[in-house]
Amino acid sequence: MSNLRALTRNISWNYVQAGLSVVVYFLVTPVVVGRLGEVGFGIWVLLRAILFYLRFLDFGFHNALVKYVAEYGERRDWRAVNGLAATTASVLSIAGVAAFAASAVLAWFVVPYAFHVPASRVTELQLATVLLGADLLLAFPASVIGAVFEGRQRFDVLSGVTMAGSIACAGATVLMLELGYGILALVAVEIGGTILTAGLSLALLRRLEPQIRLAFGPVGGPHLRRIRGYSTWTSLNEILAEGGAEVEKLLIPVILSVSLLTPYTLVCTVAAVIFLAIEPLTDAFFPLSSAYDAVGDQSRLKHLLMRGTKIVMAISLPLAVAVAAYGADFIVAWIGEPSVAAPAGVMPLIVASFTVTAFVLTASTILLALARVKEVFFMGIAELALAVGFVLTAVPRLGLAGLAGSLLAANALVTFVWIVPYTCRLLGQSPMDFLSQALIRPLLPVVPMAAVVLWLNVQAPAASLPWLVFKSGVAGCVYLAAFYGLSLTAEERRLCQTGIRTAMARAPK
Repeated sequence: MSNLRALTRNISWNYVQAGLSVVVYFLVTPVVVGRLGEVGFGIWVLLRAILFYLRFLDFGFHNALVKYVAEYGERRDWRAVNGLAATTASVLSIAGVAAFAASAVLAWFVVPYAFHVPASRVTELQLATVLLGADLLLAFPASVIGAVFEGRQRFDVLSGVTMAGSIACAGATVLMLELGYGILALVAVEIGGTILTAGLSLALLRRLEPQIRLAFGPVGGPHLRRIRGYSTWTSLNEILAEGGAEVEKLLIPVILSVSLLTPYTLVCTVAAVIFLAIEPLTDAFFPLSSAYDAVGDQSRLKHLLMRGTKIVMAISLPLAVAVAAYGADFIVAWIGEPSVAAPAGVMPLIVASFTVTAFVLTASTILLALARVKEVFFMGIAELALAVGFVLTAVPRLGLAGLAGSLLAANALVTFVWIVPYTCRLLGQSPMDFLSQALIRPLLPVVPMAAVVLWLNVQAPAASLPWLVFKSGVAGCVYLAAFYGLSLTAEERRLCQTGIRTAMARAPK
């Protein structure tokens, strides 16, 4: 299968999965908030944050395996693929035991003292923390299967398995809550989902990739040295990049209150529609970039940086404007509780920060595929240091708004002062040309879209869910029309026209 066909298939399936995730979360979250309450939902978010950080104990081996499966698979070196997968499975099994032990330590020595949680809920939080650690005993070694599928660019299979698990877990979550169970039952559902997806993934791997045989291999030797050389820095980078993006979910219950996690998380959830819309695209860039790097095709990498970033911004910017304008009203209409609204200013600050991250996501993905993990790590160190300084200054006076503003300032400084210039220099791309084509041009259609948003707010001020969706859709269509006329070059318009004609010609009569 050609790279273009594989990329198109992967992106399509990733979008199907993202769309289903949005629908499931939209339907289930009001039930969870309503049954658990503001404090209970805050505890559930805190648990998910703890689990998120425990996952870093995989030491970056998952992403390293994706890279090397993509590279050796491109060369049809199945012996190397099997050896790397076997060693990774053994290492991740040990990591699962370490994660379980760490969860027990956290439950008994950190949870009761570090977080502002009602005393009556501490024991529940402790037990749930240990159970989530136990979930990683299986999830870590099972993640090898997903890494193999990802490296083989079989995102269709990954999406299918993930969707099946999401639907099953959503149904079980609602059932448990309606029967009167609480957080511990939700953790049990998580464990069941891990078992289900692991079983499905293993069965599909044996059928679709028979040349790849999973087993447990030696924890040592050349395979370990190869993976560890990449994974060590990848792991540190993940802790900084992804962990830094989630750290506020630990800071809020430490500095402020666990109850404030509910409005803050809901704001982040609505703003995260930006990532849901672009990550199916950018996820497919990683194995593709690795394959380009394996054959030394720098011209395609340069092309991917420019066009990929421009497409990402064309998707992100209209969503950012719509969320900034209607996100707060959407949360109240969605959850049905005015008390979950976040303080003024938090929503636009978070949206702006997510948009900056979206802009640099293609560049970061390419850097990781090129094994520039040390550089990305130090970029993350710089952003974290700036964020901590800003947070200590702003949060005591401004609360949640100060937290969101601090993260935005640190993100923007590192992105435009370091990441963009470095990536452009590495690929031989002019930074000014890159910013002009990939950022300034996509920003131009925001002006007519913002004008339409203001007009719609005057003409149709209703804030029900259908009206909010309708107004966002109308404004988004204005952006896309303006993007076609203002942002695309003549060559890009010709490519769009050719693609449309080709799709219409292939459509069934």
